[in-house]
Amino acid sequence: VGGRRNALAWATEGVNEFQTYSATIYNYLSFQITDNLKITSDFNIRGEYEDHLEFLPLIVEGTEGGYENEFNTYWMQQNYLNYDKEVGDHKINAVLGMSTEKWADRNIQISGENYVSESVLTTNAIQDKFIDDINNTESRHAMMGIFARAGYSFKGKYILNGTVRRDGSTRFGADNRWGYFPSGSVGWRFTDEPFMSWAQNVLDDGKFRASYGETGNERVGNYSHLDLYEFGDNYYNGVLGVVPSTTLGNPTLGWETTKQLNIGADLSFFQNRVSLVADYYVKTTQDLLYQQALAPELGYEDIYVNIGSIENRGFEFLINAFPIQHPQIRWNLGLNMAFNRSKALEFFE
Repeated sequence: VGGRRNALAWATEGVNEFQTYSATIYNYLSFQITDNLKITSDFNIRGEYEDHLEFLPLIVEGTEGGYENEFNTYWMQQNYLNYDKEVGDHKINAVLGMSTEKWADRNIQISGENYVSESVLTTNAIQDKFIDDINNTESRHAMMGIFARAGYSFKGKYILNGTVRRDGSTRFGADNRWGYFPSGSVGWRFTDEPFMSWAQNVLDDGKFRASYGETGNERVGNYSHLDLYEFGDNYYNGVLGVVPSTTLGNPTLGWETTKQLNIGADLSFFQNRVSLVADYYVKTTQDLLYQQALAPELGYEDIYVNIGSIENRGFEFLINAFPIQHPQIRWNLGLNMAFNRSKALEFFE
């Protein structure tokens, strides 16, 4: 009956094939310079290839189809020095290093109708190719980071850690390409203090901790800071043309930064059968990455900008207990509670 789809023919005669191949290679080289100093270099590469063949024969809906393939690669290389030293009750460790990463994505596709033969499904068998569906794209993105970390512990009772990172991304303009992200933490295992001996029959382990850290987000388009031109999809009287992108470039685009403060405690009671983890946090995200709509008279649809800030603060609790611990029966109870308040600190003007 005209106008109705032959479901059986679509299922049995049509072609919709995907083939995916992926591979990952990881290697590292480590050299012990001294008893306390070691240098390590590691390299990771990942590749993925996928092709997609689609075809509808005449019995279904005319001979129409196409072919598409993607080839995506990623590689990462790190070099870092590790220093570990223990003197009596004192432990010191430090790391100094750098890392580089690169992504490359490639895509090719072609489609059309009226195949010369339904037995040969290569793209050169397509008589009438869809001009708007013939394209080849390529996109690249790279990052580089420099980092340092140092830690100190005395008897496992007093713990200090600090980290500094400086990361750069090609997704941002030259003036805001690099971001600085420090962090630090302190911990005190107060149950190891002599004055806590009175509680040792009930409290097995107790630790107070506090930390502050900053992290960056660069998840926008690979070229959002540039004014782009598009070609391959726009034709004028059958002649290929070039047009500006509908997204306006922003050379001042930069990192979105999240700053977080945590204060917490870890407690363990009754031979570790009951434990409590409690946290208070304040998380502030500044210079949010946002795709802002533009007025139509400007000739562009949108632009990526850094705008506003938001804050989340609250408490989190985790209680875990083992009322019954037996070789044949084990009963575990867990309780999670969270209280969060969100607030917009700064709006777009």
